[in-house]
Amino acid sequence: METTIQRYYPLGTRTLTTLIIKRCLFVIILLIILFIGLFALQYVSKENIEVALYAFLGYLMILLILTVLGVFIGWLEYSRYEIVLSDKSLKMQRGLISVEQVGIPYRYIQDIKIERSLLDQILGVSELMVTIAGSEQQEIHPGEGPGGNMHRVILPAIENKIAKQIQEIVLNRAQIQQIDISNREIFK
Repeated sequence: METTIQRYYPLGTRTLTTLIIKRCLFVIILLIILFIGLFALQYVSKENIEVALYAFLGYLMILLILTVLGVFIGWLEYSRYEIVLSDKSLKMQRGLISVEQVGIPYRYIQDIKIERSLLDQILGVSELMVTIAGSEQQEIHPGEGPGGNMHRVILPAIENKIAKQIQEIVLNRAQIQQIDISNREIFK
């Protein structure tokens, strides 16, 4: 039997951009506060303008540090984000400091859907939601889905083209493996 492994690493610039933007959303809020502060400077008395300018520069430095930190964390998350499709399983690796590795045999995969929030649509990325059946999978993702023993693994910020490829491949391999299992049982 021939082994086919498809490795998705790195996942593309849109994935990197999305992860950085999601890590830096708080910076946008701080920028809004900064602009409000700039308009409020006109109401500061001339005696206190120097103090206000130092506070403004301090706030600007904090904003710059938080932006660099957000970009670094987004890049770190991106550099450790990998998806591998082998003949028998879907494998995923992600994390910041500690790396989480998950392997899901195709026979446990019930469905794989593509979901896109408004931000995902703007950035051209998707979120893959893999639905897994079986009580053994509790350790893979400890959240219960809608159907009792159904669990979900989420693969965030994947470029649309790659997400559709992964969805098609996983669904095809999951169906092929299910057919093989049922055929083996019939012939025994």
